[in-house]
Amino acid sequence: MRRKIIWTLLALVLLAAAFVGWLILNARAMPVVRRAEVVLPFPADAPRRAMTVALLTDTHLSGPDNSPARMARIVAQINALKPDLILLGGDYIGDAKGGATYDARASIASFAQLRAPWA
Repeated sequence: MRRKIIWTLLALVLLAAAFVGWLILNARAMPVVRRAEVVLPFPADAPRRAMTVALLTDTHLSGPDNSPARMARIVAQINALKPDLILLGGDYIGDAKGGATYDARASIASFAQLRAPWA
């Protein structure tokens, strides 16, 4: 009985460690670019022009999972899309999660490099 409890606890610890590892890898991965075409209900005779909009949200900077260097790579990825408009959706700064943390100003400094005609 005691051996079964030990093996169960060991399995739970290994599962928890694997889950934490997966979370860290997922948090450090480069963002996925998703494209969607949205047609707005303009009057039939209204002029229409396609527009590319980039939305950057939930960066949670300053924690160990998102460094200023990673944010600079993400900004370069967004700029390479040549968007007409860039929207920043919030949750810019994360909390200290026990690893390396970065100064808030250093964390968001890359945002100044975002380029779009309507930024």
